[in-house]
Amino acid sequence: MDFVLGFLAFVFVLGLIILVHEGGHMIFAKKAGILVREFAFGMGPAIFKKKVGETVYSIRIFPIGGFCAIAGEEEEDDFLEKTQYVKLKFKNGTVTDIYLTLNHKDAQDLEQFEVVDYDLYDEHKRGFLFIAVKDGEGNLKKYGVSQTAIVHEGKQSIQIAPYDRTLGAKSLWKRFMVMFGGPLMNFFLAIVVFVILGLGQGFSNYDTNKVNVNDSYLEESGFTSGSHIEKMEISGHSVTIEKYQDIDLFLDYYLDNKITEKIAITYRNNGESKQVFIYPQYAIFNMGIYSNPRSEDVVIGYVATVDDDMSSNSGLLVGDQILKINGEDINNWLDVARFANNYVGGSGTEADYLNFVVLRVSNKVTINKPANTVTILANSSDETIFETEINNEEGKEELTIVPKTLGSANLYLNFTLKDGSIVIKQYEVEIIEKDGELIARQTIRTGVKPYSKSIMDTQYDVERNKIPHSGIILGFTPSRKFSLHKSLIFGINQTANSTTVVLDTLNMLFSDKTVTIKSLSGPVGIYKITSQIASMGFLPLLGLLGMLSVNVGLLNLFPIPALDGGRIVFLGYEAITKKKPNPKVEKILIFVTMILLLALMAFVTLNDIIRLF
Repeated sequence: MDFVLGFLAFVFVLGLIILVHEGGHMIFAKKAGILVREFAFGMGPAIFKKKVGETVYSIRIFPIGGFCAIAGEEEEDDFLEKTQYVKLKFKNGTVTDIYLTLNHKDAQDLEQFEVVDYDLYDEHKRGFLFIAVKDGEGNLKKYGVSQTAIVHEGKQSIQIAPYDRTLGAKSLWKRFMVMFGGPLMNFFLAIVVFVILGLGQGFSNYDTNKVNVNDSYLEESGFTSGSHIEKMEISGHSVTIEKYQDIDLFLDYYLDNKITEKIAITYRNNGESKQVFIYPQYAIFNMGIYSNPRSEDVVIGYVATVDDDMSSNSGLLVGDQILKINGEDINNWLDVARFANNYVGGSGTEADYLNFVVLRVSNKVTINKPANTVTILANSSDETIFETEINNEEGKEELTIVPKTLGSANLYLNFTLKDGSIVIKQYEVEIIEKDGELIARQTIRTGVKPYSKSIMDTQYDVERNKIPHSGIILGFTPSRKFSLHKSLIFGINQTANSTTVVLDTLNMLFSDKTVTIKSLSGPVGIYKITSQIASMGFLPLLGLLGMLSVNVGLLNLFPIPALDGGRIVFLGYEAITKKKPNPKVEKILIFVTMILLLALMAFVTLNDIIRLF
């Protein structure tokens, strides 16, 4: 079911972006009077075709990519260049169909002619198309050809495109709009999507003390969405809450004074005032870890696991208690936040890693006592700790250690220690009994690479608030209000912000060594991300759709000959020099850059597949 949902979300997102992009090209081409032969979604063999007017609309087997076949975008074929004999179909004395395949099923009863001369292009604008032929008796005949005549060869049927129906015949402005139309429609789609997103999710209302609660512990205590916060206090400091800004001021005081005690919150619900005591949850955004607000120790409550060139925290697990970072004792989450806030990174070396020492407690330990006293030494790396089952049959001089997990790789292995085995590493694992269960306490050293400062400087939430390296969360957020006016502004601003994010990311490819070409994602990576976000709901999926639409629109405007932006550069050259670029040079540049782009796509796709495993 998850696969089906992910696949449908992927086709919806990518399909809509492609349809809108290619639709933009088609709309402006048709508006300029240019022939559009085919509008296709997907690549590969067609599984559906329908001709409407002059254009064939098709769906192809692979839902990746698409195209809009605009006459004159590439050099037009001379259909009759190497043709000696044809069959012709007429309507009112004018040729409407030309059959190059003489045994074509629709041409069995038609007369065969020998081609003598023709003009199906009318580049010199004489105002008519013609074909001169000899019939079976050698008589020379000249026929007019319809502007919309169809040429049939094998299973293909292609409408001819006289010069004035091609891209090259149109003014610079019209050609520019045809090329710019695709990216323009992508930006328009993004605006529409973000407006819908704004209408659906609303906006934070900072003018009230009414809140939305998203913490099950608070909800169980009666502090639910719709409650009004009246007061927040700690020892020696109390703030009356009238607006949500008062909560932000209280939290600023809490952080500035390095306070670690519980916060007393007085709230009103259903006309009754109550009080709840909570520890704030620390969010270390650049490390992807969150505190456990139910614990007084520095215990991890949630890990947004990531392991790539930009960031890595896969050595940490929920429940780990952080003891040291870079050799310094960690007494509270403020100490962790200090490391996060001061972190720069971006060197692409081992220096980007922070050295964590954590205490891991596990109750997944089973011991079958061996026949004799045995010293158990585990052979492994510094970063890996095993949760093990230890088995030994009476009378056998072997000991089998069965790891349950190996780091984060989920590998299952057996290690058998025999008499005389050499062990090169010893882990000190304290095993104690608690409430009738065996508990293993393991001290673990692991490296954590936060996102670099340059990456974090480009991160904003949906309301354009900059995401800090660290912060605190209280389990509730401002109540929401809905506004069409704000949604319209949000749609435009979020499209502009997404554009900035794309440009910042590309800049980091050159300025931040942790951001490499391996960080890019192709169709496989987009499928993975789309599947994950689709499971979160429709509104998050809309946010991804808007962001990806901006990506496609902006990247297509890059001055690369194979992309829309490259074609626009050629138009700029023509506008300045008053002459068109050399067609052969233009064709070579487009071909070479297309090969390079396909090679990049293949590399990125392969890297996406490797990341999946």
